[in-house]
Amino acid sequence: MVILAVLYQRCIEIGASFYNCEFLIETGPPLELVCSGYYSLELKLRYRDNLVDPAAPYRIWARSYSNSTRQIFISFYESPITHCNNITCHLNWLHCDKSGMFGIIVHPEEIHCFRYTFSYVKDLQRNCNALVDDAADYVGIHYANLFDLNTNSTSTVKQEKILSILVLIWSLKHLQSLLRWFVLQMSLNSSIFNRRDKF
Repeated sequence: MVILAVLYQRCIEIGASFYNCEFLIETGPPLELVCSGYYSLELKLRYRDNLVDPAAPYRIWARSYSNSTRQIFISFYESPITHCNNITCHLNWLHCDKSGMFGIIVHPEEIHCFRYTFSYVKDLQRNCNALVDDAADYVGIHYANLFDLNTNSTSTVKQEKILSILVLIWSLKHLQSLLRWFVLQMSLNSSIFNRRDKF
């Protein structure tokens, strides 16, 4: 199991790249839903995918071309494409085929693509009772939960910036009050000195 986990991490380091995901935007039939399932504890222990928790939902879509090219797309966690029976991709925009729904914008850190299949993909197929494709030419693995994490992170940064601006405005207002008090004190002291000089 440890060997399988190391091999999967090594696959991501060597063979996975956002630039290998161009197969998703190829013109042709949409990716069709193959199966849906939940990430088992056995899969977690075997592959130790740090981006997926046990019992996380996932779905698998696939398509074939007349030249026997086969492609698989896997998405973990809930997202706007979770309930799509067929999905298509335009640039980095994934959405339900022939649907007016917005879908999702895929960011490089959320997806890993490979120009081959491997045991992790096959076991994910077995886990959701799908027919195992031993000769897939392209595989895309998408982590929808990373989109939420990025969104939350961006939101946190924005909140921190807003808080900093509010603190700055509050400080400037108090600084203005302090300067006014200082000027008033100086003018009072000046008038007192002037009176003393007259006497």
